[in-house]
Amino acid sequence: MRFNKLVPVLSVVFLLAGILSFGAISAAEDVVIVSVNLDEIAEVHPAFHKAQEQFMEEVQEMQEELAEMDEDEAMVAREQMDMELEQKAMEYQQQAMQEIRDDVEEIAEELGYDYIVVEGMLLAGEAQEDVTEEILEIIEEDYS
Repeated sequence: MRFNKLVPVLSVVFLLAGILSFGAISAAEDVVIVSVNLDEIAEVHPAFHKAQEQFMEEVQEMQEELAEMDEDEAMVAREQMDMELEQKAMEYQQQAMQEIRDDVEEIAEELGYDYIVVEGMLLAGEAQEDVTEEILEIIEEDYS
């Protein structure tokens, strides 16, 4: 007898779950996911070139410092400078990538893209439209 009372309640719960999941599926259909080739975007983005220039300036300065030292002093300093350069390279790369992300995020919002994935990084699901060229054009327009 107790089971008979649960049947209507369970029916309503399953009906509501079905309605809610159908709503989630139809909402998910409106999500726009596209892909980009991040290497191509980084290659033309001014932040990447700025980071390269700053890093090369650091390298040049350190080379000049080493040139002024005697051999023993330079050998000790070179190890320290190598570590500093490695750290600087990471910092410049992170700064450049953050600027690139910010720009791509702004462009995605303007173009109505909900998600942009890096080409080749999607492990499951359908391959999405590659919008690299479209984003490159906008970046070039914004920075020219």
